[in-house]
Amino acid sequence: MQAGITQLEERKQAAIKAMQAITRMLGMTEEQYADMKYSYGLLYIETYIPNDAEARRHLESSKIFWNWWKNHWLLRDETFLVYAKDLYKMDRKAAYNQLHNPLMLAAGWSLHGVALDASYANMIGIINKETAGKTKQMANNKAE
Repeated sequence: MQAGITQLEERKQAAIKAMQAITRMLGMTEEQYADMKYSYGLLYIETYIPNDAEARRHLESSKIFWNWWKNHWLLRDETFLVYAKDLYKMDRKAAYNQLHNPLMLAAGWSLHGVALDASYANMIGIINKETAGKTKQMANNKAE
């Protein structure tokens, strides 16, 4: 870690560098990259929680979920950048899409999907604690 830079700032810089390298390599705009990350996040939620619209809405509006999703997206991007140089140019886009495929990630069909699955429970626990704390605070405020 560079002197004077927090770990969060370092990861933000890493995310920007990864996005720039990937958009250059795959011929995408930054907007297309951001749209892909967002739409894949929504599809991941929809796939992982197919029968609970309320839970999906809760996750879709959760800062904790989106920070978790962006962190894992960056981890997959970093993995891709290590191996992409060894792929033929025309295979890179397919490999990138497969690495981030929300259907495969939600089903745990990849190593990254298994890692997501393991950290998902932790992330949901944090959201539940946050929600419970807000509910308790609202109840206390009403009681006063």
